[in-house]
Amino acid sequence: MDTQRNIAFIPAAGLGKRLKDETKDIPKALVEVQGKPMIFWILKKISAAGITDFVINIHHHADKLIAWLSEYQISNSDIRIHMSLEKDRLLDTGGALKKARPILENFSHVLVHNVDIFSDFNVSSFMEYSISQDLDALLLVSDRKSSRYLLLDQSMKLCGWENRNTDERLIIGNTRNPLKARAFSGIYSMSPELLNHVPEEDVFSVIPWFLHLSNKHKIFAFEHDVSHWYDAGKPPSLKVLREMSFENFKQMTETT
Repeated sequence: MDTQRNIAFIPAAGLGKRLKDETKDIPKALVEVQGKPMIFWILKKISAAGITDFVINIHHHADKLIAWLSEYQISNSDIRIHMSLEKDRLLDTGGALKKARPILENFSHVLVHNVDIFSDFNVSSFMEYSISQDLDALLLVSDRKSSRYLLLDQSMKLCGWENRNTDERLIIGNTRNPLKARAFSGIYSMSPELLNHVPEEDVFSVIPWFLHLSNKHKIFAFEHDVSHWYDAGKPPSLKVLREMSFENFKQMTETT
């Protein structure tokens, strides 16, 4: 294990169905925002924070994303991009990590940052806090309207999950006090040691997996301000980002 370096995992294999025609012929990662593909801005932001190793999972229009990443790697020799191809089927958020385990387990911590999340979120501070607190996982959350919520105790430890559209609710452990409901923001850090406890199946979601581990591992949440947080996988947010002045967009994305 490299005790000095962190690595970033960027989930980019999804079909991008919410963007409809935008992703008919290209993967969501290559949908343009302010003149560049989404993934360009995410790679730029994370590498500026000092993380220079990346794993990117690939499925939808795989050949186009592989070609773009290969070209980007040639022009940016200071970073290393590992591609994890999910050729035959999507492995979901947890299965994607399991497949990339041979790479991820060689690093001290993993930052997972969805390819369509744009914010003034400070990557450096977040990673420093997660490492200093010796946490197994730290999930970025916010107090915003959503259909699905993480349920947290007063110390921000992960205790449950709920879907208010379907009335599904799962709580782990004994929680006598009321739980806080917070929306997951698509960014988290984790210790690669957790990959020693993945399920036997290859396709699984990361949140139920974290819940399964939360009784014996330190899996907490960190609440952030949502004034500059956008899910560009949704057409309204993508429109806002495209209409934002370039100076404001650049200032937001260059917060590392």
